[in-house]
Amino acid sequence: EAMLVEFVRRDATHMEALQTSFVVPGEPAAPTSTLAIVTNLEEARDRDAHVRLMAQLAVSTQGAETRSKAKTRFLAALSHDLRQPVHALGMFVDALKSAGLPEATQGLVEDMRLAVRSASSLLDSALVISRLESGAIVPNFTSFSADRVLERLRLAFRNTALSKDLRFTVRPCGASVRSDAALLERMLGNLVANAMRY
Repeated sequence: EAMLVEFVRRDATHMEALQTSFVVPGEPAAPTSTLAIVTNLEEARDRDAHVRLMAQLAVSTQGAETRSKAKTRFLAALSHDLRQPVHALGMFVDALKSAGLPEATQGLVEDMRLAVRSASSLLDSALVISRLESGAIVPNFTSFSADRVLERLRLAFRNTALSKDLRFTVRPCGASVRSDAALLERMLGNLVANAMRY
């Protein structure tokens, strides 16, 4: 259930907000509870106007190089503006997990947690791409053993694989790679994370 509400700040100014309520069922002998999420509409409108302005700038900018830079700024702004509400949503989900909810709703909360992690990962990737395209990140090309990166991935994802009852095997290849080790590991890590998630 969603409704418009108005709050009075300490300085006597008014804040318009959207309150969304969700009923959380309790145990058969226990009363139900309600989870309420309040969104400041003023901040939401400001973010929306900012994103619209950046989108208009990206569309109206002339020239392939200029359009690329506008897209980079748009991705960076979008990632930055969405990071805080996604982080807050993750904190709400963590609070729900530790609230002793009925077993019937724990699966739903876990699905919410995975969705928030997925959104956070997408934002991180968008920010890295924008920084790469803008030149803020300069790849550091070196020659290194591929097995070194693969072993770190094996250690990073083995517990996730176990928790999902998956078999995650990394086979040594003995190859030498010339690339940016950190960026390559991040790219491969995103691929493995998506494979385990879906």
